[in-house]
Amino acid sequence: MRTNGPRVVRAIFAWILIIGVIYYCSGCTDAENAARASRGKDHRVRLYSGGNVVGEWTSQGHTRSPEGSSVLVFKDKASGLYVKVRGTIAIEQIKE
Repeated sequence: MRTNGPRVVRAIFAWILIIGVIYYCSGCTDAENAARASRGKDHRVRLYSGGNVVGEWTSQGHTRSPEGSSVLVFKDKASGLYVKVRGTIAIEQIKE
């Protein structure tokens, strides 16, 4: 008696893979794609107060904001120090 076990497993795996690829591609916005592409690149971070720049850094690698937080954390390229800022912030990717 022959079973179709391996054939069924391969078919299920193929369908899961196809559905995963469709889900991944259909949910991508331009902003999400740009964010993914900018990972690992340097960014200019500016902190504003009253419309004036009060702090400016170049991040090394990426910037992140812990979920549910208004704090931005990154590693400063010039000093090599860990920086944590909160307030009105502008982040701009530096073109290579």
